[in-house]
Amino acid sequence: MTTRIPCRFLDLHTRQCRVYEHRFEVGEECQKLTPQLVAEVDWLPEECAYVQWNKQQCAVPSFEQTDTAHRKSKKRR
Repeated sequence: MTTRIPCRFLDLHTRQCRVYEHRFEVGEECQKLTPQLVAEVDWLPEECAYVQWNKQQCAVPSFEQTDTAHRKSKKRR
């Protein structure tokens, strides 16, 4: 659930978590961000490092995708 009220651990000046290393121990509302969750939620800002990383991963084809495409193109020749 999202609200307009910032997390109590958020440093409003640096925009970073003050307890990041221990966030899951002290913050019951802290969510573990997985690539799937980052892709689905709309409350993370565009400049969020997790969002940027996720976009980069989606833009770069995996080894399996490029290897499969390479093998298919060889068969057509």
